[in-house]
Amino acid sequence: MLTLSTAQPQQPGLAAPASAAKKRIGYCKVTNHFIDGHLASLSGTAAKVYLVLMRFADHRGMAWPSMGKIARLAGVSIRTASSAVNELESQRLLGRRRGGS
Repeated sequence: MLTLSTAQPQQPGLAAPASAAKKRIGYCKVTNHFIDGHLASLSGTAAKVYLVLMRFADHRGMAWPSMGKIARLAGVSIRTASSAVNELESQRLLGRRRGGS
C-alpha cells in the first residue's frame, strides 16, 4: 500500500462534476505542493508514476495498485516503475507499507 502526500487546503466553490460522481469520466487532483515544490526536481518517469498513483488514491491518500498496473499505465517497465516509486519515496512524496493485504 502506498500513501501519497495529498495535503491541500479545500477551496470553497470547487465541487466534483456530476459526471465524475458517476465514475464515467472521473478525475484526480494534483496538489499545488507537488507542482510548486517537487515537479521540477523529479524525473519524467517519477512524475508519470505519481500521476498514476494519484488516480488510485482515496480520500486519505492511500493507493494500492499493483506495480504491474502502475508500469502499464505509465508506459514503463515494472523495474522502471519501481525505481520511480523509490524516487518518490526519497522525495517524501509517498510512503510505503510492505506486507499485509
